[in-house]
Amino acid sequence: MTDAWTTVRAAWPHGSVSRADFERELAAQKERVAFPADLYWACCCLAGDRPALVLLEKHVAKQLMMRGGLDAEQRAELAGIVMAQLVVGGAERRPKLEQYAGRAPLDGWVHVVVTRLVIDAQRSAAPRNDDAQFEEAMLGASGELLPPDVELAREQFRGTFAAAFRTALASLEPRERLLLRQHYLDGVSLEALAKSQGVGRSTVARWLQTSRANVMTVMREEIRLHTGLRGKQIDSVLRVVQSRLELTMSALRQG
Repeated sequence: MTDAWTTVRAAWPHGSVSRADFERELAAQKERVAFPADLYWACCCLAGDRPALVLLEKHVAKQLMMRGGLDAEQRAELAGIVMAQLVVGGAERRPKLEQYAGRAPLDGWVHVVVTRLVIDAQRSAAPRNDDAQFEEAMLGASGELLPPDVELAREQFRGTFAAAFRTALASLEPRERLLLRQHYLDGVSLEALAKSQGVGRSTVARWLQTSRANVMTVMREEIRLHTGLRGKQIDSVLRVVQSRLELTMSALRQG
């Protein structure tokens, strides 16, 4: 283990994972670790070490750049999804990096993960329906009791509200959309998002707050332009949207 640690420190002199923690990880492996520095890199990523995460992001971006048929926005969104799968996981799955055992180079292992994800995305017969999920999450399902003016507007302009959501979400940067989806649709906690981004919890909370404000601003203009609603009516709709966002956030924090 001494030789392994020497190799690790030469590659990662400022890594945040301690020698004791890394040696426990080495001891837990059932087979010989051929690439201890890469295993240490994976451990640092799982620990939220920013330099390690930045390097991993570069490798993911490189793999996506090598694949044809993807535009810049698709690559950016897929990069965020891959990073989330690697270092965050989800409610029912562990981070994929926990499966890495150091028997092959990490960049090659990541290449396999990226390839599988892109193939799955291209073969999927059912497109994501995030917009409809967002609309129901923010405006409620049909039959749910809402203030009368909002209920009337919702039923009269449901398709328009969906279009307003699509326009508002499309106005965001790919990372902003990904964070909103992960947090509100997938239930990923602020702590897990912060870990995947290599930043503090308060930074992620600020990003989400800014993204929500941007969504509200674009939605307000879209609703004004396409529904004929004005002033107080629009305010009523957006108050419901904002309150449901906050309720969703509270529930996710408690969960």
